[in-house]
Amino acid sequence: LVDLAQIGVIFLVFIFGLKFDPEEMNSVAQSTLAVTVLQLVITGSIGYAVATQLGLTHFEGLVLAVVSALSSSLVGLELAEQEIHRHLLHGRLAESMHLVQDLLGLLVLSIIFSTTPAEALTASALTIFFILAALSIRRYVFTFVAEAVKYNAEVLMLLGLSALVLSSQAAMYFDIPVIIGAFAAGISAARFPYNMELLDSIGSVKDFFAAIFFVTLGALVGLPTWQTVVIAIAVLVITTVVKPYVAAEGFKALGYTDRASVLAGLSLNQVSELSFILVIQGLLSGLISQSVFEGVI
Repeated sequence: LVDLAQIGVIFLVFIFGLKFDPEEMNSVAQSTLAVTVLQLVITGSIGYAVATQLGLTHFEGLVLAVVSALSSSLVGLELAEQEIHRHLLHGRLAESMHLVQDLLGLLVLSIIFSTTPAEALTASALTIFFILAALSIRRYVFTFVAEAVKYNAEVLMLLGLSALVLSSQAAMYFDIPVIIGAFAAGISAARFPYNMELLDSIGSVKDFFAAIFFVTLGALVGLPTWQTVVIAIAVLVITTVVKPYVAAEGFKALGYTDRASVLAGLSLNQVSELSFILVIQGLLSGLISQSVFEGVI
């Protein structure tokens, strides 16, 4: 079940990478970065404080901090997709926030299980290299490849899936989370309008893996202990109330309208797919308890 769910997450993160468009964020990037960092610090600190009050370990506190701080790019952008296409301000703010969160989340995921500073530095450097390499391929290679295959949708789909497999294998070879390779593979093929062809052709595959992910997620839920329930309620409150409120107030302070600020903040009221990978790895490594794992699930 765990392996199936991880495959589902990898494919979902690949889809988000395909939707990535840095040019769309230029006008809001600076303010979005400030608000996102503020939101991550505040909600992460609250998550860590809750873990401390529950008597959890330092590492479990870090896990709850990350889980509380990060949001689901897949769900958030799916909800904001029409607004993004209409170029409405809160849609662009939401897209930019999710991108910043994903990049920082992948960096955290790459180093959180490191045992030495040198190992953490190597892992973070490899993560940055993967993303920069994907951006370079997106800009200089993918257009040439798409033209060479005459924009054939089936061939583009095969190329995209091949990039996913190769990049994931490369991540495994360098001993960094496979999800980083999946995200990089998505970015490498995220060149408009060719990525639209790719998204259309693999839409049914995405739905298949999304179904696998959520079915296995439900199958992993067991009979909760009181600690599991408290953790779940704490994460729920932070995610659905505190996180959107902090983001909305941050945007208001920068001069954005109340409507744009609130709607952009509400795009954050989910838990990130990256959190699932984090708690799975933590449980398999023996670094977090079953209660923390089930609480996050």
